Amino acid sequence: MEELNIGNVEGGDYYVNETVCSTVFVLSSTCCLATNAPPESWHIENFCRQRRRGQKQKTMSAIGTEQRSQLKTLQQNVLAISSLSNILSSSLGPNAHSKLIVDPNGKVIVSQDGAFILRQLQVTQPATRLLVDSVLTLDQLVGDGTTSTAILTSALIQKAYDCACRDGVSIIHLIKGYRVALKYIFDELFDELLVMQQSNDDTRENREVVDDRDHVQLIVRSCLSSKLTLHMDADKLSSLLTEALCHITKPFVHYRLHFISLLGQSVQESMLFQNTILLPSESLTTTKELKEDGRYGVVFIHGSIQRQRSRIKHTALLSTVEELEKFQIDEELEFEKQAKHILDLNVKVVIATGQIHRLVVHHLQQHGVLALALNESSTQSSSVHNFVCETLGCKMVFDSADLTVDHVGLVTNVKKIFFSTNSQSASYFLCLKGSDSSKVKTSCIVLRSGTKIQCEELLRHCHDVTHSVFSLHNRKKRRNFKEGFLPGGGAFEIQCALKLRQRGDTMTGNIDSHGIKCFADSLEVIPCILCANAALDVARTMNELYAKHNSGSVTEGVPDLFAYRESTKPVYDSSFTKRAVLQIAADTACSILQINAVMHS
Repeated sequence: MEELNIGNVEGGDYYVNETVCSTVFVLSSTCCLATNAPPESWHIENFCRQRRRGQKQKTMSAIGTEQRSQLKTLQQNVLAISSLSNILSSSLGPNAHSKLIVDPNGKVIVSQDGAFILRQLQVTQPATRLLVDSVLTLDQLVGDGTTSTAILTSALIQKAYDCACRDGVSIIHLIKGYRVALKYIFDELFDELLVMQQSNDDTRENREVVDDRDHVQLIVRSCLSSKLTLHMDADKLSSLLTEALCHITKPFVHYRLHFISLLGQSVQESMLFQNTILLPSESLTTTKELKEDGRYGVVFIHGSIQRQRSRIKHTALLSTVEELEKFQIDEELEFEKQAKHILDLNVKVVIATGQIHRLVVHHLQQHGVLALALNESSTQSSSVHNFVCETLGCKMVFDSADLTVDHVGLVTNVKKIFFSTNSQSASYFLCLKGSDSSKVKTSCIVLRSGTKIQCEELLRHCHDVTHSVFSLHNRKKRRNFKEGFLPGGGAFEIQCALKLRQRGDTMTGNIDSHGIKCFADSLEVIPCILCANAALDVARTMNELYAKHNSGSVTEGVPDLFAYRESTKPVYDSSFTKRAVLQIAADTACSILQINAVMHS
């Protein structure tokens, strides 16, 4: 049982055990991630060997000394990056597997989100670190396609290394071939393979046109199609997200859509609230209840409602009882003045992010005002504060003395909503509904799940989906290419690989053809992994798919990806996301390959 040290991680080494094919990242003495590499990887490699059968093989002895030294350095990066790819490969597609992660504090996390897994790994190996940074950049820009990017980048580097060892092709020429292949895909194949396009673009006769709502729904389904924890509940969550995203005001802003996760029951019990905020019962500081139906003024104060010298914890030196009484009277008058200023604005609901002094609460309660202090950690974020202001139509102020009529919003309905949880007691939220005639529309989704780990995973998936929709729509004016949807399930990659090989065969005598064919072989890895994760015979399925694509069925992808669902709707990939995945994967691979070439030039 031989172990190969292929990299370094903070606090330990990064090993691959070749006998049992398991990969372990040791992050520190108490933090590790362990996963089994898919046994199907041997079938994938076997399928790739079948394609190379009959090709002329070259040995390392036929390569020059300088290039051999260059490939030796590249080999170290290939081993480290390939092992990272093996960890993420089983998390690709709707039949993916989750990873069990233990952080330094002993917290157990289960996730199959590629970007989240990479954030937990403190990788220090230079080439692998560059790959991780590129994937996380894509996650910030697009919100989807992170696992595909890491796998495709690894495949591009691996294929370039194999070609350089086998055929003696220079890394520089392979990089040039990659650039030519990427340009050919963007200029020729993208427009040819679009199966759906937005109604505001110039469309061809044989292409289906979708409106904005269907476009949002297709993006949501495309992002959720690869989420393992949503197998049986993807349709429910997709419907909620589509309704919420279509309701909120454009341009999309992240704080106009708010998520609340609650333990208990299942995803099927998740609910959507429009133009409504839900605040935990712990935020209530007054016991006064308002009628459900009514129009009440509301103000939002970002800070505490108390006297300035109390806020800064000022200490008063008092020598006599008279001075103490005068101090208390002065304090009461000041707090009564603050409460009266709020009441003069005809306000019935006061929301503050800090503490509300008990004397202010006393005066407000006497006049039937509902006071809420957002002291909980779940409500102490700027996105929550902006969501409250946008929903209720009020403007944020930092001091109650600065309140004017312009800062007052409107609440049209106040009620309590109870949610059953895993514990014996039920938790309730105070529901404040804003005006339906407001220019700004917001949405709030309450996510339900049986465990805390599932709730956290659901939140990550929902944030990825909304980020993808926001990125696509908000960048629409700056795009100079047609936007739509491509066939999913590996169909796009198979068709691109087929076209690139045909183009490479026509470039006889051109050394760039090697890079184009390597790019085609790399694209082939995505459908191969989808087949392996779906427990299909990789070689037979891929041969059948290539036969269908050769006969003109360009939308045929890996079959039986959604055997667990009753829905038979086809799978589509956003062309915006696919373009970003290909661009970042190619740029990252070329950067890593070029660094090795320059180091020994």
